[in-house]
Amino acid sequence: MCEDTYNWVDWESSGRAIQGMRPAERVWVTKFASGFCGTASMMSRWKSGGWESDRCPLCGTSRETVDHLLWCSASSCKQRRHDATIDFVQWMRDNHTEASIQYCITQILQRGPSTTFQAHTNECINPLVRLAGLQQDDIGMMNFFRGRVSSTWMKIQDAHMLRRHVPTRRRGKSWMASFIQQIYRWCRCMWDHRNDVIHRREAAATEMVLLSDTDQKIIKEFTTGISGIHARDQWVISDTCVETILQKKFEDKLNWLRHVKAVCKRSEHMEISQMDRMRLFMEKWKRRRK
Repeated sequence: MCEDTYNWVDWESSGRAIQGMRPAERVWVTKFASGFCGTASMMSRWKSGGWESDRCPLCGTSRETVDHLLWCSASSCKQRRHDATIDFVQWMRDNHTEASIQYCITQILQRGPSTTFQAHTNECINPLVRLAGLQQDDIGMMNFFRGRVSSTWMKIQDAHMLRRHVPTRRRGKSWMASFIQQIYRWCRCMWDHRNDVIHRREAAATEMVLLSDTDQKIIKEFTTGISGIHARDQWVISDTCVETILQKKFEDKLNWLRHVKAVCKRSEHMEISQMDRMRLFMEKWKRRRK
């Protein structure tokens, strides 16, 4: 940003917005605004333990950066973006947001980089609204989502709240700080969605590995058969078949394996007890012979 563009940004409200967030949220905002989130483009830079590709793990078509994160073309991302936009619009309505601001921001959230702020403010009667659109385009679309918002938006909202006699102490300043927080939360929704999808995939893959390992253990138990199991407990294996156990749910498979293990352990203890009785009998017999 050049000096003029820099001066258009409402840095005071941006700072107030961050101060009003929890420490963990501040850390995330810092990473997001600087571009140092754990996106594929960053993870692939690691020399050891990094990702093999910088492609988006959701759509697989583009390099995953912070910019791409917000506008990923994956169907699940589109749906999450739609839901987050609905929440943002509802917040604007609940907080007496000026109509032209509502319209412009809604269009930006829906269309993203394919549109501009001026495209939705040029037809507005209020010259301040047209100025805000011009300034925000110069500041930059992604800078808007990083919390670098033109101070003219606050002036428009302050005048609107003054006309509406909205009962709040700082009117525009208070609204502006909350507005920037909502921008961050909208972005965070997309980040959380992306991570949820990735973690669900990893959890599913881990479960498949565990499932495969469990199936191998079940097959091994049936291969061993009733050997080493006391007669009264042999029904655990003899009364069923391997196909029946393999078709059970994962938890039921684990429970069956635990049961077999307990039965084998009990049989082992019983065998030890029987050997002890035989040894005692032989020792008594030897003493009698003497």
